[in-house]
Amino acid sequence: MRRLIRSLLPTPLGVRLFPVHGREIARASAPRPPIRLAHLTDLHFCAGALPRYPASHDVLRRTVAALNAQDLDAVVVTGDLFDFPDRLHEDGPALAALMRDLRHPWYVAVGNHDVEGRRVAARRRYLAETLGDHGLARAEESFYHVPLGHGVHLVVLDTTDNGEADYLTWRGHVSARQLAWLDATLGRLAGEMVIVGLHHPPVAPYPLMDALKFHEPDKRRLARVLAKHAHEPVMLCGHFHMAGCLPFGKAGVLAGPGLIEHPHQYRVFEIRPEQGLITFHLEEVPSAEGECEACVRGPARFRSRLLRNLSHARSGHLRVADAR
Repeated sequence: MRRLIRSLLPTPLGVRLFPVHGREIARASAPRPPIRLAHLTDLHFCAGALPRYPASHDVLRRTVAALNAQDLDAVVVTGDLFDFPDRLHEDGPALAALMRDLRHPWYVAVGNHDVEGRRVAARRRYLAETLGDHGLARAEESFYHVPLGHGVHLVVLDTTDNGEADYLTWRGHVSARQLAWLDATLGRLAGEMVIVGLHHPPVAPYPLMDALKFHEPDKRRLARVLAKHAHEPVMLCGHFHMAGCLPFGKAGVLAGPGLIEHPHQYRVFEIRPEQGLITFHLEEVPSAEGECEACVRGPARFRSRLLRNLSHARSGHLRVADAR
């Protein structure tokens, strides 16, 4: 009799009045699709041809086309967009013109090649004005926070921020005001999944690379801020031009391959916050025969092969404990 009445009543009402076996049927909900990010780093773009990086313009053009063919929620570019900071007025508009074709939201972290020199604040302002609102133009500072949806947040740090007017080194820095902002931001995002984008990894993949790493006092201060919070953030970095995965306290540091190096690669991330799971893999930028001929000759070939052999963690997954 109950089955007959349930079949005649509207489904939600029938289930509430006459639950099967004494229990209400839970309506199955479809799992949310993962948030998909592409991580690019170290474009070293130049509108002209460079012996060291001979094909940066063509590489970026083909990368934008490859990204447009994918279903992505955002693209994160972690610094060294340019090769020569003194050429920003020539190279900035050319890069912006190529990136205007990208159909996905994209966000920028500043790298040492982007702003190195005197009057860093003026260089940052020019980048924000030239590239448009991709994080840098959202606030007065070049570090910022963007909600990506479903409890996932992008927090971008500026590792050229040494608290001074000039930035005359290639090392990573974070000023006291930036660390105070990061501390407050992580406090507001307790229980959420946090992706941190920054150019310099706070840990070097090999001892011989220590000269390129974070300024040691700033690294220790950054570690203390992260240790205060229950988050286990994932850091997306660049700078070393090789793929790698290293721990930094509770954080997992994922250094991306330099897009400018051959074969031209970037990472794609699938983020499932309800499972606390992040999976990643490398994608190679497609090229027609002969398009990358300049990249596989001479010094460019030797450097790219060396970096490729030093790379690791080309694909894998990370578990993030304190995310919803």
